[in-house]
Amino acid sequence: MYFPIGSFRSLSIPIEESYDIIFIRTTRDRLKLVVLTPTIITIWLSKPSTLVGLIRRSENSIATHGHNVYAEWRSDTQKLVVSTEKGYVIYYKVVIDKPKGSFFGSISDEDPCEYLIRVNTEAQFEFPLVRIKLIQDNVLHIGSNIQGLINLGPDLLVADDKGFLYRISWDGSLHQQLTLSISTLSYTTSLSSNRVFKIHKPDLYAKYIEFSPLLNGIGIIFSDGTSGLIICETSKFEPQQCQCIVIQPSNDEKIWKTHCCVALNAIYQLLAFGSTNGQGLVYYIDELTASLQLAFKIQLSVENFPDLVENLGALCSMKWSPDYRVLCTLWENGAFAIWTVFGILLHCSHSSEQSINPMEPYGSCRVIEWGPDGYTLWVSSQKGITSPSTATDDDVELPVQNSSQLLLLNFLKSAVINNPHSGSIEHLLLQSEDKVYLYLSGNQQSTNGNNNGLSISVGCDVGWQVIQLPQLYIHNNWPIKFACIDNTGQYLAVAGQHGFVHFSLFTRKWKLFGNAGQERDIRVVGGLLWWQEFIVCGCTSTSENRDEIRLYSRLTNLDNQFSNVARLQSPIICLNIYDDTLIVFSYDLHIMLYGLERKDGKPGK
Repeated sequence: MYFPIGSFRSLSIPIEESYDIIFIRTTRDRLKLVVLTPTIITIWLSKPSTLVGLIRRSENSIATHGHNVYAEWRSDTQKLVVSTEKGYVIYYKVVIDKPKGSFFGSISDEDPCEYLIRVNTEAQFEFPLVRIKLIQDNVLHIGSNIQGLINLGPDLLVADDKGFLYRISWDGSLHQQLTLSISTLSYTTSLSSNRVFKIHKPDLYAKYIEFSPLLNGIGIIFSDGTSGLIICETSKFEPQQCQCIVIQPSNDEKIWKTHCCVALNAIYQLLAFGSTNGQGLVYYIDELTASLQLAFKIQLSVENFPDLVENLGALCSMKWSPDYRVLCTLWENGAFAIWTVFGILLHCSHSSEQSINPMEPYGSCRVIEWGPDGYTLWVSSQKGITSPSTATDDDVELPVQNSSQLLLLNFLKSAVINNPHSGSIEHLLLQSEDKVYLYLSGNQQSTNGNNNGLSISVGCDVGWQVIQLPQLYIHNNWPIKFACIDNTGQYLAVAGQHGFVHFSLFTRKWKLFGNAGQERDIRVVGGLLWWQEFIVCGCTSTSENRDEIRLYSRLTNLDNQFSNVARLQSPIICLNIYDDTLIVFSYDLHIMLYGLERKDGKPGK
């Protein structure tokens, strides 16, 4: 479950004239993002949320190549491409200047890519001044209007309005032999069926494409409103090996030939399609027939949003969160909503409870993009700038122009989303990017002592407590990945990018690894849970490149010499525990059972 928290932040591009933000794209790790206006390219950092690069294209470039439309990062973030309305693809080198200082005035020679750097062991921190330059490297002319641009890894895939999917390299060359044609592509409604057909429509083309490397498939929306999934036996997507699974024709006009956007969910193998009538249609990949079957629909109810539903317009954009647990949908009228993976509404931007005028809080939203781990959502919205009317003597304000703004929304996530196990079910645990929100049930609230180190902040319910992670840990391991609490409700364990820390609600003290090298060597990937006084983590040792299960006692120092280690042959997906039995599910599809037993003696033996 995702829950919006606090008020949003409003950011703007520091230029005098009004502008319209038309596109946002993050890097694969979502630590950087490019924001496009028709004539300006800007680069932002996610942490801290700061503008670090801006380039305004020249009037000659605009006249020759056209305005900006789409953008895409190379996987190593060293290159950026921007497509234009006249069918050009412009390549830029991304150059990071070494910082000469920080936002707080201190100096550091550390790697500028580390957005938060430890200065010394006394917990003094700084944000380096990072500046990113974009240097134009190459220009490629596709020759027709570009409808979509996606990163396939070694190459880019460009869809045009002539019915072709072009493969272009990151150095600006076109791979003619890898070009996919809509008219020659093989189509089927089910891979288990021998019926394969062609579509002979000279004016048919792809108007929206989306790629998922985990599914190894390309979601596609055709110009006639039909849709499908292009798959290939290999990751090269060679034309002879590609096949498109199309959605079976339906008599329901509300779901057939109305699609306008697509979002792919690799974890649950779902394809979400937005329709021109404002509905969202979620299909699953049937494992038996390898066909696309309708799972459920998502739509705002007339009972809860009577005035909004009539004016929604097309569902024009959809984005799954980075963990694929929730879906954000955006409509033409500027409203957006967040849904669970099962189609339950969690949040709507135009809720009547937010203000007297439900259009006021966010403005008219146009673009959405998730931040790191789904803790933040970037939203581009338009708000009219008003000025007093000079036509009459009344104090009436009339809109004079529209200007875009960047909104940054914050979210809480349930700890069981990424860390599902049957541990403590009596206490509610939520996590943000650097805090843990804890609700203790029953008599546990009265045993917490004073509030040193804790603060009550959610409503007026004294059961809610907000626990800030120590800066000495979170500054290098932002954001939080896993969190869990033991059955007594007194001990908390939290893991970030590397290592983990644990906290006693009775003593109000955190315990960290004494050796920073040991902390950096552990990367918790498979879950975190408690067994008696032991912390069990499914992790990867980065120094030895192996997968392990580790147990650490909260009664000793956090050090590898006090740990118990079991090596595995495959990465861990998740952990669970039943009494004294540890259950492990790994990527090689094995379920392993481990008996846990306490033995007297030196820890780690």
